[in-house]
Amino acid sequence: MNDTPRNDNTDFKNSKNVYNDKTRYCSKSLFQRTLKNGEIQRREWLIYLETKGSVFCVPCLLFGRSVETNAFTGEGFRDWKKSKARLEGHENSDFHKTNVSYFKARAVIQGRVDQRLIKQLDEEITYWKKILYRVIAIIKSLAIRGLPFRGNSERIGDPHNGNFLGTSKINEVLQQISSEVQSAKYFGIIVDSTPDISHVDQLTIIRYVRDNGQIIERFLEFIPNIGHKAKDIENALLKSLENNGLDIMNYRGQSYDNVSNMSGIYSGLQTGIKTINPLADYVPCAAHSLNLVGSCAVESVTEAVDFFSTLQELYNFFTISTHRWEILVQRTNLRIKSLSQTRWSARHDACYALEKEWSAIIDALEFIAESEDEKPTTWSEATGLQRKLQHLETAILVIVWNLFIYLFTKFLDPEALAP
Repeated sequence: MNDTPRNDNTDFKNSKNVYNDKTRYCSKSLFQRTLKNGEIQRREWLIYLETKGSVFCVPCLLFGRSVETNAFTGEGFRDWKKSKARLEGHENSDFHKTNVSYFKARAVIQGRVDQRLIKQLDEEITYWKKILYRVIAIIKSLAIRGLPFRGNSERIGDPHNGNFLGTSKINEVLQQISSEVQSAKYFGIIVDSTPDISHVDQLTIIRYVRDNGQIIERFLEFIPNIGHKAKDIENALLKSLENNGLDIMNYRGQSYDNVSNMSGIYSGLQTGIKTINPLADYVPCAAHSLNLVGSCAVESVTEAVDFFSTLQELYNFFTISTHRWEILVQRTNLRIKSLSQTRWSARHDACYALEKEWSAIIDALEFIAESEDEKPTTWSEATGLQRKLQHLETAILVIVWNLFIYLFTKFLDPEALAP
């Protein structure tokens, strides 16, 4: 709403209102408010109409229903004696907030919802394609010249991090992200643990809102090898914010999983951050909460624990050897899947594959168990898995869990489900 003409530079002579004690006029102070944290913010929604000598709310005037008209939409507001309380009451009302959201949505772009989604998707695809082109160009340039990619360090910004990271100009990207966040002022942080082959253990994602109301989510950085203690993660996060020029006092939202070192109310990361900035509200990950419900439900039944252990053993047995995997592939159309501690859709995929390829998997195990080319330990493992799958209880559990997890996963990750 930055383009709304407010007409607050006039002398307000037409706003004269005579009271018993004195004569009052509209003033410039009405067009700004002081927040609880001391920040002064412009009232972009307020406009002064000189011909009437009154102020109006632009979003409510445009989108408010006629049955809900008030002083800011009808003849205009001009009770300057009670202006402060009335303005605060109006801007905090549901009526005003709803109309502001309509105003912002209409101001961004016209068109149907699907058109806007397609446009957003195309922009995302174009953005990442451009990044991919640049990365490929750097790789080709270094490879053609026979130059080394890696340096003595893999830290972004380190002068000894090698030709690839040095040429990628990742610092410029971080500076742009930092500039956007500083412009938006307030931001939220998502911290998650994603250990990979190089043992980089934490990633940080930042969320903020642009002036047009668009919610932006950007990856900030990986934070390597900081441990799992809440205080260590807190120190690393604070250092990351400082290095990127972000003020911890503008931190408004925390989002982590439900592990005690992150969500603990006495010594968790969210508590440590709120000690520094009480306005940084913590919102636990809903998907992780629901995932914990499923995990605890499974762990409370011994038969269920044994069943999922068998699924994982089956996956490990075939994937540990390319020869075994080839034997399985020759007999099945679906590939068996590994379990996951955080994604229930992976459990559904594992159950689904086993149910649909039940006979083919048993046949592959039987072939390996009877093969003279295999080692005795391999015979033993194949025979043991074959016996487990031939139990009636296992067959029943495959069908039951496949259906149950299918329904359960719909609430977590519907698009990840198998057909």
